[in-house]
Amino acid sequence: MAILSNGQSEFKLSYKQVLLAYARAASREILMSSQEAIRLKLLRSAPLNSWIALSADESKIVATGATYSEVVELSERAGAGDPLIIKTPEQWSSLSV
Repeated sequence: MAILSNGQSEFKLSYKQVLLAYARAASREILMSSQEAIRLKLLRSAPLNSWIALSADESKIVATGATYSEVVELSERAGAGDPLIIKTPEQWSSLSV
């Protein structure tokens, strides 16, 4: 028996149930939270090999550019407070978003 907790509740699972959960995860039958789904959609829509700034709540792209400095400046002009700035890859691999 395994006991899992999400911080609010505890769940008792048999080892068989745990193994089945891992098997589902391995076969990519994982349900994403709505925030993860939004983030995935945003990242996939962003230009490749670019710098992007996401809003503080990571719900939208507030700036894109060729350099980090450009994106910082554009996000400041857009009034984005505390954006998350990341570099997108040249191409998405099959294991990434």
